[in-house]
This record gives sequence, C-alpha cells and structure tokens, in this order.
Amino acid sequence: MPPRRRAAEAAAEQPSAIQRTDDETGEPQDLGTARAQAAQRVARSRAAHFAHFSAEGDAPATGGEAHVGGTDARHLGPWNSAVELAEARGAALERRQEKLREAAGAAAAEEDWRPARDPSLGPRCDGAVPLLSDLALDQVVSNIEDVETLAGLPYILKTRIARQVCARRAMSAHAVELLTGDQPDELVVADCTLLEPAQLEAALLRVAGPRLEVVDLGLCGRGMTDATARRLAAAGPFPALRTLRLAGAYRLGDEGLLALLRACPALRTLGLPESSRLTGQALERWAEEGPGLEELDIAEDRGMDGRLLARTLPRLGPLTSVVLSGCDIPVAELLGEAGVLPTLRALGLERCAGVSDAALASLAAAHPDLESLDLGDCAALTDAGVAALAQHCRALRVLSLRRCQRVGEEGLEAVAALGTLRTLCVAGVPAAGPGLAAALAARGGKALETLDVSWCRGLRDGSLGRLVEACPGLRRLEVWGCSQLTPAFLHGHGGHDLELVGRGEALRPVLTI
Repeated sequence: MPPRRRAAEAAAEQPSAIQRTDDETGEPQDLGTARAQAAQRVARSRAAHFAHFSAEGDAPATGGEAHVGGTDARHLGPWNSAVELAEARGAALERRQEKLREAAGAAAAEEDWRPARDPSLGPRCDGAVPLLSDLALDQVVSNIEDVETLAGLPYILKTRIARQVCARRAMSAHAVELLTGDQPDELVVADCTLLEPAQLEAALLRVAGPRLEVVDLGLCGRGMTDATARRLAAAGPFPALRTLRLAGAYRLGDEGLLALLRACPALRTLGLPESSRLTGQALERWAEEGPGLEELDIAEDRGMDGRLLARTLPRLGPLTSVVLSGCDIPVAELLGEAGVLPTLRALGLERCAGVSDAALASLAAAHPDLESLDLGDCAALTDAGVAALAQHCRALRVLSLRRCQRVGEEGLEAVAALGTLRTLCVAGVPAAGPGLAAALAARGGKALETLDVSWCRGLRDGSLGRLVEACPGLRRLEVWGCSQLTPAFLHGHGGHDLELVGRGEALRPVLTI
C-alpha cells in the first residue's frame, strides 16, 4: 500500500482534533457544525429586522412584518406560511389574468380605429412659405454685428429682433446698444448673460424716461444688483411703466427692489422669478403705499417668507394672476378663505409642498372663478383633490397636472368632463390612458386646443387617433417620450392643422430658399 494512502486512512480513523462543545447538549461537535449553528442563530436574530419595511406611499403589512403568517404566534409556521403563499399566488395569477383581459380589450379597441391618411406617405409637409418680413428679419439677426442702426423701426420689430438674437446667444454690447439707442418704450431682452454688468446698466439708463412702458430682462442676475436698481430708480420716476420683469436677479436684494418699485407708481405686472435674495420685506413695505398690482410672479424665490406673503399679497392690489411655484407657502392659510384675492383668475403652484387634497379643496371652494391653475409636481395630490377642483371651478381653461403621479383615472376623467379646458397637461401621469382620451373625446373636445401627454405610455394609436378626430380645435399635441406610438398615428392622424411635437420633428421637411 502506498505511504500516502496509509496516512490518509489513519487520519480518518482518528477523531478530529478541532472540536467544540455544543452550548445546549454539551456534546462535542466539529468546528464546521458549530459555525453553521452560529450562522443560523445570527440569521434568526436579524430576520425580524430585515423583514420589517415601511416604504413611503405603500401601505405596510399588518403589524409591519413582511412574513405571510400574520402576527399571531399560532399562525407562524411552515404549514400556514405555505398555505398563505399558495393563496397569494392564486390572487396574483388572477390579477395578471385581469391585466391580460384589459390589454386584450384595449387591443380590440385599437383595431377599431383606422388612420385617416395613408401612413406610408410619411410626415405631412406644412408647405408654409416664409413671409418676406421674416426673411428680412432673419438677415438682420444673422448680421447683427454689422448693422449700424435700428432707428425708425417699430418697437414690436425690435422686440422680435431681440428675441431671435437671444435665441442665437448673440446678444452683445453692440446689439443691445442698437436696441436702446433711440430710447424705445420697451426693453425686452430674454438673455442678459453675455452682457457685462456695466453694459446692462448703461442700456437701462439709455431707455430710462417718462415714456418707458415695459422692462423685461431674463437671466439678468449678474448685472442687476442693488446699486444698479438704485441708479435706475434715481433716473425716474417712470409714470408709464406698467410691466417690470427681472428674471434670475440673484444679486438683487429687498432694499434695491423697494427703491425701484417706488419709482414705478403705475406698475401693474411684476415678475421676479428665481431671485433668491428676496425675502418679501420689500413687497410688504411697498404694500403700505397702496399699489395697484394685477400680476405677480415670484416663482422659485426660495428666500420668501410664506407667512409674510400671506399677510402681504391681499394688500398689493386687485391681483388677477399669481405665480408661487417652488415657494414654501401655506396654501390653505393663504388662499383657502373666501374673500382673499377675490379677483384671482390664474394661479401657479408648481412644486409647492403645501398643496394637498384638503388645501386644494379649500382653494377651489374659495375661488370658483379660477381659469388657469398649475399644479405640476404636487406629489401629494390624489383623485380626491382633483375631483374637488372639478366640482367647484367650472370655468377652468388651463390646467397642468404634470407629474402628479398619484392622480388616477377618476380625477383625470373628472376634469376632462368639464368641457371648458383649452389647455391640459398630464405629462408624466401614469393613469393617463384610454379612459382620459375617451372622456376628452366625449365631453371636452370642442374647446381643447393644446394637450400634453408626454411620457404617458398608456395612450396608443387608437386612443389618440379618436381623440384628434373628436377635437376639431386641437392645434398642438405634445408626445415627448411616447415611444409606443407608431407611424399609423404619427403620419396617419386626421388632424390637418395639428402640430405634433415630440416625435418625428427631424423627419419633417423644411422649406428653404
């Protein structure tokens, strides 16, 4: 016998030297068994911790436990767990079959729709011939640095030139000097990021005068400081200025704003979105002077004091439009009482954490004449709040429920049944599907002009096809992210004047000269 084999047999006959005494029986056991038992004890001690869960928005299991045996000790065991697992498996199978039946019904409904146009013809060609004035303006914008003067042009054309120059990121010191050289009544610059602070201040001082009516500056934070605002106010007063909009003025504080507001006695529209230094104190002190403000936009002004706003807004004037998107405000306290802002017709509450079902219900009851409401990204809203809105606000024309993911079919069909909506946004709402399309086609199609169903994967060719055919006034349909749509709808829908945005723009033929 080989030596290695004899040594192996001898080792097998001898007891293992690595042994351990069992804690319960006191009998010796090898190290492998001891380690396995220790691992089992650790697993048992940690099982309850890992089985407990509490996810936001999901109802926790009975008693907070994940096991299927219930909390009663008599139900804890392999047999009862196996029975309950078998019953749960049957319920899950029934739910899957129900979904399959619903999908089959939806597929049958899709087959009932036929394209009004042969999809093989491809995208529609709008055939629009550009106007001569548009071509001339395009040449001016393309060569703005070579233009010597814009004197004599109507202010409306200067505004169009400024808008197109900003869209091309070409607003320079020379361009803004052309727009302000003859002291126009309006200064509209959508993008001031390329202007140095001194250049922006010089442009404002050039237009400062008693005839100035509109100042609308976008992304003006770098140049719009407290010092600039005070120097502009010193060049006043501006008795004709009715619209002042300073977007992104992150260097503007309450003192500079107050000085500027006091130089505008006839101001009716004030826009200060994304101005993080403002706290609301300037508005409170200005409200003591009795302004007649009609429109206010303080979206994303995170430094605003919500309680201070609740006291200030009713004293700013007969407000008809208020945008509070992104602000931390007590919605129910501010707008939930009848008689507060009685002239309010348009309200923006996008990304406001204080918007709940109860707050929306009290808001709708207190302001039944609302015509425009933005509730985008209000995650706490459900069908109850939207149904209350539809019950009280019967004159709604514009409504946004963008990414309100807890709103279901009941709430969507309630607002669709109003029949007064001209603009509806349900982008990113999972419940937007054939039910919403059918409700809009049946009751809300006559007034509807703009519809946004981006990222609503439950809407297919047939549902949207019938909706377009039932809404003769629909002019714009946004379908970003709707990858389920096929050329049958994209190229074969019956909307001859419909602008389809979000799919196939790159394929649309463009007429060039």
